[in-house]
Amino acid sequence: MQQLIEKIVFEQVELEEESSFYYRKPLIGYAEAQNPLFLKLKEVANPAHLLPDELLPGAKTVVAIFLPYTREIIESNKNGIYPSELWAKAYIKTNRLLWKIIQKIKEELKNYGFKAEGLMPTYQFDKKVLKAVWSHKHVAYIAGLGTFGMNNLLITSLGSGGRFGSFVTDAEITPTPAIEPYLQCWRSKGCTYCRDICPVKALKDDNNAFDRQKCYAWCVKCGEAFSDANPVEICGMCATGPCAFIDAKTKKE
Repeated sequence: MQQLIEKIVFEQVELEEESSFYYRKPLIGYAEAQNPLFLKLKEVANPAHLLPDELLPGAKTVVAIFLPYTREIIESNKNGIYPSELWAKAYIKTNRLLWKIIQKIKEELKNYGFKAEGLMPTYQFDKKVLKAVWSHKHVAYIAGLGTFGMNNLLITSLGSGGRFGSFVTDAEITPTPAIEPYLQCWRSKGCTYCRDICPVKALKDDNNAFDRQKCYAWCVKCGEAFSDANPVEICGMCATGPCAFIDAKTKKE
């Protein structure tokens, strides 16, 4: 089933209009549904965070997908106070693509007698506490795709500039090996790019002090500028620094 899942992901991305302009090669990770770290998410992410078998009874594997943006998309969002139109378009486009991929995988797995369930890449969070009931980036961490930076984003081997999606299935797939923390978050070397560029100073040296209310209020304000392009509450400035784009070959920005 792993080969089938990856085939669908790669094919759907390639079929997307202007795919090579928006995306680099996707990353896919797998975690055992009974991994104890999923219980930990109720502490570190959200007390209401779902467990895999709450999303799909009998779940055996959790699959995380990362669609990394190209340098052009990331660079477009570096200048100005508000996010770029290109960044906004990529955000909307990628959320739709990830959901399309998950639905396609669900349909195909059914042909082999397996089930799959997932939640949309965004807009499935509690707007009072601003925490998701299913955090795709935390799930991707458990699936071995990366580690967290000062920007509270998951930094993968290709960087943090991109979007995550995930789903659970009752198909059993070998988990992705655990990884050592990437060194692309240069916090220990004094890098504070993401903290400094944040328009509302929501990021702190201590990740636990992150002001999500300030962050979300700013994203809503930015989104008002893109009301013609469907609801899009975004900023993304913190995803444009040294950790945003990592070259697959050189492993450097």
